[in-house]
Amino acid sequence: MLVSNYKFLITILSSSNVKLLKLVYNSVINQLNHNINYNIAIICNSLDTEHHTEVKNEFKHELKTSSYLKIHKSQSNGKPGMGHNSIFKIFYNSNYDYLISLDGDDFLYPYALHQISKCFINNTPDVICIYGNDTIRTSCSDIDVSDIYLTNNFYLRIGYNLPKVFSDSKCIFNPFTTNILDNGVTTIVRFLCCNKSFLKPFYNTKQSIFNLYCEECNILDDFKFYLHFTHSILQNNSNGIIINSDHIYLYNNINHNSASKIQEKSFKKDYKIISAYTEFQSLQTKLGIKWDLSFIPYINLTPPFPNEPIETLNNADGTFTINKNNIITNKNYTYLIDFTSKLCIEYYNLCMDKLEYWLFTNLTDENKKKAHKLAIFLHNNHISDRKLYIYLGICYYYNNNHDLAYKFLSKSDYMIDKYPVLTEFLYNYKNSTHK
Repeated sequence: MLVSNYKFLITILSSSNVKLLKLVYNSVINQLNHNINYNIAIICNSLDTEHHTEVKNEFKHELKTSSYLKIHKSQSNGKPGMGHNSIFKIFYNSNYDYLISLDGDDFLYPYALHQISKCFINNTPDVICIYGNDTIRTSCSDIDVSDIYLTNNFYLRIGYNLPKVFSDSKCIFNPFTTNILDNGVTTIVRFLCCNKSFLKPFYNTKQSIFNLYCEECNILDDFKFYLHFTHSILQNNSNGIIINSDHIYLYNNINHNSASKIQEKSFKKDYKIISAYTEFQSLQTKLGIKWDLSFIPYINLTPPFPNEPIETLNNADGTFTINKNNIITNKNYTYLIDFTSKLCIEYYNLCMDKLEYWLFTNLTDENKKKAHKLAIFLHNNHISDRKLYIYLGICYYYNNNHDLAYKFLSKSDYMIDKYPVLTEFLYNYKNSTHK
């Protein structure tokens, strides 16, 4: 059956930041050169009781003028796993054939659906996971020479130092024989797409729930899904494949409010939870100490522009690196750089709008704290912006740190005259320090 004969539901899981959510939504609706028939569902999964209302207000035009968008509210415990499980339930009880899942602060590349459709040319997969993903970052790696500068000291990490064959990845190891508390653990694949045949064995009919993701973990909730995915294919319960994520999924690592940044100290707690997954102990016997995953079919999809050959450099450890000089001239990559550069500009503008709202429109003690946190995050990324200096100076002024307030306010004359209190403060500070 052709992919165009299937109905797809693309879900976006959101817990905060409706303006960023809108950028994610735009990345879904602006897909190029594909024949996938899809609708969109935004899943609001948050302890913030106002988030669902904020999302509906942000998308009120789309809700009025189109039938392809639905907004759902799901139960939340403040952790991502419950939100991910709720997506499966919504899809399972729908009339769609396939689910494509996207986190609410990540993005689909413009040719994502074009690439995904290739999985259906000679196959009818039950579940698709992706290996690796490009990342927007706040710093340039000293190791990965393929990091591309975008704007405001944001970088696009493209072409990880990965083996061309998934099963050769150094990130694959036995989580039950490895000391993951000391060495850490990496979720080697990311869920992308599935049908209801894959989900059926995991559905708890009595409770009407799925438990594919861990609802206790703060960050590594998807490691449980990875184990379920592996076990399902091993038992021949599912026709599952892994594909390269190139040109499909863009992970956002510059969102200052993401779970991975907020819950960064929770990794050790998550490792203990993972170590206690007793239901997966049988995998150790079947896969061996080396945790051999070569039985999982891996498809390295061709890029959107196949007539643009990609030059790779082979590393001594068996991995490869994409030639950076090739990246900045190759059509398969120049569009990625352009896409992410525009995203970074839009994201930075959203941050500045938020600072202005907190500092000038809705000034409360709580918003002073949030503004200060965001301004420091941007400044720590070595962004040179006179407006940012002013806002950071205002934050320090409210915190009664007059030395730092003067330091940042004096870096810029931007809008100083519009705020008499700042002009007065600078005048008084100069006079007091020079007496």
